[in-house]
Amino acid sequence: MADKDQQYYDEIRRRITKRYEGRAQFFGHLVTFMVINALLWIGLQPDGFWETVLIAFSGLWFVGLAIHGVNFLLAEMRERAIDKAIERERQFQGTTQLEKSKRKRDAVTRLSADGELLDVVDDDWEGEAAANLKQT
Repeated sequence: MADKDQQYYDEIRRRITKRYEGRAQFFGHLVTFMVINALLWIGLQPDGFWETVLIAFSGLWFVGLAIHGVNFLLAEMRERAIDKAIERERQFQGTTQLEKSKRKRDAVTRLSADGELLDVVDDDWEGEAAANLKQT
């Protein structure tokens, strides 16, 4: 691979890896929250003061988990928006490149019936030539 191709590949790999790491971290946080809280609530079966402490502990951890979830969702939305914008740009560039290459390819110099040079852009130059012959 060329150096530029390798850099492009590395950048794509880094972005994809970062997305999957974000997913893994969030879901790991979620599973840990559920398991630890289940163990604490079922195992300790707190009452009175310890129930209040455990409610505060679980509540604060839930707030942290919610913030982590919002950050995860916003990062996913950002990446999807970037991917859509890149795809639109590729389609636009591809269409533009296709139009340019078609115009360049189709812009051919032809010799008319009376010996003049014609720059023909249309694919149907033979029909025009036949019409010109009928007129003469």
